[in-house]
Amino acid sequence: MRRKTKLAFIVMALLAIALTFAACNRGGNDPSPSPTPAGNQGATTPSQNNDPGTTGGTDPAPPTRNSTLDGLDFGGATIRIGVAWEDPGYMAMIPYFEQRFNARVEYVVYGWDDNEYLIAQGMAGNAIDIVFGHHLFFPGIAASGAVIPLDEHILPGDWAVPGVPGGLSTGSSAPFMWENRTYFVGSSRSNQKQALFYNKLLFQEAGLEDPFELYLAGQWTWDRFLQMSAQVTDPANGIHFAAMLNRIGEWWGFTGVYPIIFVDGVPTSNIDSPAFFASVESYRDMVFGSRAVSHPYGDESLLYDGSVFMARQISEAFINYRNGAEGSSAFAMNSANMGMVPVPIHPLNTVGYPGMAAMAWGAGFGTQHPEAAIAWALLEGERVKGIFPSQQHEDVFENIWNNSIISSHPAGFSDSEGNGLGSIINPIFEVAAQGGDIASAIAAARPGMERLIADTIAMGR
Repeated sequence: MRRKTKLAFIVMALLAIALTFAACNRGGNDPSPSPTPAGNQGATTPSQNNDPGTTGGTDPAPPTRNSTLDGLDFGGATIRIGVAWEDPGYMAMIPYFEQRFNARVEYVVYGWDDNEYLIAQGMAGNAIDIVFGHHLFFPGIAASGAVIPLDEHILPGDWAVPGVPGGLSTGSSAPFMWENRTYFVGSSRSNQKQALFYNKLLFQEAGLEDPFELYLAGQWTWDRFLQMSAQVTDPANGIHFAAMLNRIGEWWGFTGVYPIIFVDGVPTSNIDSPAFFASVESYRDMVFGSRAVSHPYGDESLLYDGSVFMARQISEAFINYRNGAEGSSAFAMNSANMGMVPVPIHPLNTVGYPGMAAMAWGAGFGTQHPEAAIAWALLEGERVKGIFPSQQHEDVFENIWNNSIISSHPAGFSDSEGNGLGSIINPIFEVAAQGGDIASAIAAARPGMERLIADTIAMGR
């Protein structure tokens, strides 16, 4: 079955190359080179041609398409989008997509990480044209052949320009590189950024500054964040920094230190690096011993009545947190006492603003419309509204969205027995949360990490 799948994938890839060959010499009107994700060696900048007129009596050149959105028309074709759940935000995009691009959209809910389904649909002629991508099942979904590379279909004008809203984000797309090819793309809003939500009353009662005001004054640092957390945290009364630190997402975003890194495009274990050890130590210092300011497992019961800060992904957390504050005695039954501030940058983080989940959009195996995924990703940048307590907050986070690389990482590695990255890494952090021997925990995880990487690479061969 795998041999058949691989053969079918090769045939479809050759077909896609043949169909798009004529599009590979598009001109552009922007004299500056177009940005591409780091490590993307397959993309090239088309030759520039500012004169669309005739030459030597030939027919006029066709209008230049500098962006996928320029004149895209599916001619009434059905475009299938596959997502793991019924997301109201995505479903609300469907009428706009249909009207703008002359298409009929079919919303398909399928398994969270079902590569076999995507391949089977493509082989049956019912390809999922737009596939929801998540860092928890990448790069496995690419290595399996369930999605196709998008590099040949991305136009120069699709990439975002710093400081200008819209466009594909390198921060959202870079986590979905495999063997120097881009499999998923996203807007600046696709990648789930983190924010700290907090109870203003606790800080007022302690005589402390408002964290958001500190941010605006340029004084919001990691050390200040820990200092203020320690001053307000009251473990005896269940008041913690409820970080939801599940090790697989949030903490990696905080520190920018990942257990697997890519060296010349090859996934390589990073758990023996000094930076990874320091990252685990930092986690231990937050959740264990006299310096602890955080509950180790981010118990949901602490998110409202007992929270000093809560670190969550922006797009879904604000409404939930606001509603929780309305029913919380600690917030005096008033969501106006809820604060929101960007996450301060951890001293180890050299990657970018803390993210939680990298999410983007790809094209399923067998699709005849790979450009649909790119168009959907571009439109997604227009859909996130109403998640900020004030216009000033929105301006701050818009600036982060449009000008920052987001710290997140592929986590969809698995071995031949079905063990995932979390099953290898989480025990290290569990040991740290109890004040145990971090070095021994890392040593115990080493064989599993090597097997995990080797089996994931072998999947694509």
